[in-house]
Amino acid sequence: MRFEDGEQVTLREGTNGIFCRADDPDVRGVAVWCYPESHDAYARRWYQLAAEGHAPGEVDAMITEEIASGSLEWPAVAVNYNLRGPSLDNALLNTVVFVPFATGESLGIVEERSFNRPWLMNAGTAFAHIMIPRQ
Repeated sequence: MRFEDGEQVTLREGTNGIFCRADDPDVRGVAVWCYPESHDAYARRWYQLAAEGHAPGEVDAMITEEIASGSLEWPAVAVNYNLRGPSLDNALLNTVVFVPFATGESLGIVEERSFNRPWLMNAGTAFAHIMIPRQ
């Protein structure tokens, strides 16, 4: 799937409960995200708010409020995969495990960015997630 003018365009129907969102062909580089159906409401809302003209930080704050109020469903755990980089030949594959509101201390994991070991990003927020870099 991808979005064109704020509308989702399905490139191919899947059968395994995983959505993959393709990058924007008008933007340089590669960015593809794959995630379970349980994470789709969040992705749709993020793209909707961005299409309305909200800045990324504002979108995150709005979504955090919606998750906290219960108006937006958010899975307890979701595994995402992403491929990002300046070109397909130079793109990096990451596995991301969303663990909302987790901290490094609660999980026993470091919160400092690393390219060679797992680490927790956005600790203590609705968007807390373990980054598992390609080894």
